[in-house]
Amino acid sequence: MSIFERFDKHKTGYCYLLAALYFIVNNGINASSVWMEYSRNGSPTVEVWEPVTWEYSSAISVLLLLPALAYWFASNPPRLGDISRQIVLHLIGSLIFSICHVVLMVWLRELIYALRSTLSSFTDRFSSKGFSRIHRSHIINNQAIDNIRYYSSGDGEVTLRSGKILSLSRRYKDDFKQAFC
Repeated sequence: MSIFERFDKHKTGYCYLLAALYFIVNNGINASSVWMEYSRNGSPTVEVWEPVTWEYSSAISVLLLLPALAYWFASNPPRLGDISRQIVLHLIGSLIFSICHVVLMVWLRELIYALRSTLSSFTDRFSSKGFSRIHRSHIINNQAIDNIRYYSSGDGEVTLRSGKILSLSRRYKDDFKQAFC
């Protein structure tokens, strides 16, 4: 079976795969462009994961809407006759697609941001079980600590038994010390 026969047999799957590949590449480039824009002055005002979230939530939304979009165009293909009806139908379709796209994007982003906001609640729940927050993005198991080093700036560094070195923020330093008292 030739590659063309295989494509003809599974046309929808291959088209969907090509669309997904396009969105992965395109939105990866968009996310890196946004990150570079925010990092232009040396200190970025957003985390790296944020532009990735923004771009890929949009891509996932479009991929989820593609079957409905294909159905819409199969039911209402563009035609040269009755242009005013075509314009109205496609304007309505565009509005429905845009609203669904935004709703899906917002829903996906709320899921992702909710995961990020639970770090504080995780700390509250597990601090009594030997976990400490050392940075706004790190919670560690106190049993995994090999070495702690403080700097004159007030920040510090925590070396884990695995050899990984994590930053200790001065904001969490006092609570971290209390875990060992």
